[in-house]
Amino acid sequence: MAPNTATIFVDDQNPDIHYLCPVQKQNIFGSYYNNTWTSVISDDCSKGWFQYTFNGIGANIHASFSKSSNFSVKLDNGQFVSQTGNGSWTSPLLTDGEHTVTYAMGMPKNVYPALDYIAVTAGPSTSLQDKTIIVDNDDSAISYSGSWSKTSPVSASFDYAKTMYQNSSRWATKAGDSMSFQFEGSSVSLYGMAVFNTTSLQNITAVYTLDGVSKNWTISNNTISYLPLLELFHADVGPGNHTLNFNITNIVGDRSLAIDFVAYNASYSSIQPLPMQALDAPSNDWKPKVGISIGVIAGFALLLALGLFFWRKTKASQRHQGKQYVEHS
Repeated sequence: MAPNTATIFVDDQNPDIHYLCPVQKQNIFGSYYNNTWTSVISDDCSKGWFQYTFNGIGANIHASFSKSSNFSVKLDNGQFVSQTGNGSWTSPLLTDGEHTVTYAMGMPKNVYPALDYIAVTAGPSTSLQDKTIIVDNDDSAISYSGSWSKTSPVSASFDYAKTMYQNSSRWATKAGDSMSFQFEGSSVSLYGMAVFNTTSLQNITAVYTLDGVSKNWTISNNTISYLPLLELFHADVGPGNHTLNFNITNIVGDRSLAIDFVAYNASYSSIQPLPMQALDAPSNDWKPKVGISIGVIAGFALLLALGLFFWRKTKASQRHQGKQYVEHS
């Protein structure tokens, strides 16, 4: 079944990203999604490094600089807005529909910019068929069993280019730690990172079970430690509903394994609309308040009318008594 929300992953090598100044595209193992990144080779990209048109309600540009620097971003037909930071940028919540983001920067020394990916938040009108959907480790669609934690019990260090998606991860340190994920798509990948003491002789082993078919998996102690965006598993399947289970069978010593996110190719056309009951809830909450307000106003009006009636009656009585007094004097 299609989810209520979805985030599309757009790799830097996607042909729909238009580069506006001379760039350099690189392949590198680990640290970057799909093992690729795109940098600039021009002295000045202040009028535009790249431009991307998308359909959705938001976008996040994941670019990285070797040190904090200035850049600017233009959304749709607006003006460039100056930014300062590590290169990443997140849009405000947008109206559902087509939008264009343009990213520009000068070329200060020793900055070394690298675009990794753009994440687009889908709206009701966003076409999702065959798009790569990313599901963060914190998403409720992923269920965990065992002793997973949100911090690594083994010290892990990162440089500016080594970050987890959404800066979060789930860490496993014991055999029996497992996770499960259901999706509607035609392929699935699991990304994460291994951290361990390289002097240990034992590997990390696990079993992947996809739709009831199991496969053993091993990560060698020779694998580069502290390397994020490591593809731990990938499988192509027929379009439709599937279930992926992951269970660690051996992990001992000074080591841990992180789950960063799941990515899959969608075989549905759009996000699932929210249930009508959820959409009607605010209206139902509002109606009694209106009824109470109308009742209060009606009650107040009745009291006011009665008060005015008795006031007039009293005044009339006073005038009548005054007239009698004058006539008798």
